Amino acid sequence: MYKILILNGNVDERSLLYDVLREFDEEFELYEAKEKEDTLRIIHSKNIQIVITDRHTNLYEIYENYPYLEIIMIGNEQPIFADNIRCVKEPLQKDDLKQMLIEAIHHIIKREEEGSVWEVEHAGIRAAEKRVSLERDDTWVKEIETAISLKNGEVLKFKLEQALRTYRTIEEQYPFYVRSMYMMILQLLVKIVPSKMSDLEKMIEYIFKTEQSIKIENLLLTYAELVVDEFENEAKSSNRVIYQVKQYINLHYHEDLKLSHLAEQVYLSTNYLSNIFTKYTGRSLNKYIKEVRLSKAQELLLSTNMKIADIGRSVGYDNTSYFIKKFQEQYGVTPEKYRMKPIDQEETWN
Repeated sequence: MYKILILNGNVDERSLLYDVLREFDEEFELYEAKEKEDTLRIIHSKNIQIVITDRHTNLYEIYENYPYLEIIMIGNEQPIFADNIRCVKEPLQKDDLKQMLIEAIHHIIKREEEGSVWEVEHAGIRAAEKRVSLERDDTWVKEIETAISLKNGEVLKFKLEQALRTYRTIEEQYPFYVRSMYMMILQLLVKIVPSKMSDLEKMIEYIFKTEQSIKIENLLLTYAELVVDEFENEAKSSNRVIYQVKQYINLHYHEDLKLSHLAEQVYLSTNYLSNIFTKYTGRSLNKYIKEVRLSKAQELLLSTNMKIADIGRSVGYDNTSYFIKKFQEQYGVTPEKYRMKPIDQEETWN
């Protein structure tokens, strides 16, 4: 009896698979895992021998944890990196699937006949040792993801080049692992360039098919350049928006400057405007508005005889007590005392 785990969400393909299995003389014990988290648990607890899947993202975990498994991948061509991973093109054909199952069963029989039971039993230990040595390489993907989240193009390129150099040295030993890492990096990059999202499936297929790693490296570097360009364009656009908002505040500081109103002036959402303003100026919009208003109040205190209440209203503070409180927080003295100080001490309050 052979134990098979099916990881396939396509109802028609599962039905075809069951039809094929009925044609075999051998008996099969079938299991299905609907959630990714169940996959390794079922493989381990049920002593699975064959996995049939259409999920690219599961392959690395399965292969590294249980390298003795026979894996049939639906939706790709035969990869070059593992002799126990067989791929069937889509649309799925009955004869192709049957042939892959025959090969998988023969491989299992051959391995048992060669007396490699000890190797099978200890494969999990060796896989664990591999994971320990490869954990440090996973950090490259995380650091690339961090650089992207911070929109730092220079760091992104630096980390990507480091990752590619590292993967180049271990690809011959861990080819499937490296291709999986390439795929993860590509997915991170393409998310930042929406216009390229339609290429993602094709490019992932390319990563698993091509024999020349240098072509994959060039592909990832090309997408990285597109992401850097996107960051630079966004920065230029953001700087222009920030300049426009600042100009508007400088002209309308005496008015009720709500975030929603400012966002309308530059055709952005309130959250986005608030975030980019803080990111590129180092202070919030509210703080900037307060600084502009209090700076105008300084000028009026030193150059006019206006009453404190009138000055507060003229710079956007209808509540005089609130105006005095904010002024004192900013400069350490009340507006009245500020007016009484010699002008040459003004710098001590800035």
